[in-house]
Amino acid sequence: MSGFKFRLQKVLDLRVHRERESATRLGEAQQRMREAEHALALLNAIRASTAEQLSRAHGDGGTVGQLQNLRFILGQLDAKIATATAEREVAEEQVQTLLREFTHALQQRRVLEQLRERQYEASRDEASQSERKVMDDVAIARHTRPRLAAELPEG
Repeated sequence: MSGFKFRLQKVLDLRVHRERESATRLGEAQQRMREAEHALALLNAIRASTAEQLSRAHGDGGTVGQLQNLRFILGQLDAKIATATAEREVAEEQVQTLLREFTHALQQRRVLEQLRERQYEASRDEASQSERKVMDDVAIARHTRPRLAAELPEG
């Protein structure tokens, strides 16, 4: 219907904009979390490989310097894994927070869209009733006019 104007359209536009911004921030946070998970997986793979090298060196009778070097490397990897785990947890927390924010923004937009739809339907029904009333008045006028003309005396 061309005459319908939603009074809260600017608010709805603002909510759509906020939802898009929230979706963008959520996507960026999810990307950071994937990167943190990937870095953690790589560090765990390197640690497993280094631990295997240490075990082999120990079983093969490697030198004391070689064993100390591999233990030092394992210690450094454990520290980096702890840091990477903390970073992943922070990223996961951010994703959860931004997901709640996005869900809230989505709900706010949907509420306004539902309100707009209800108002549109009410406006359309009102226009339809108004049109029906005009058509009824025209039909009544057409129907009663010939009868009134017949009942009036000529002259």
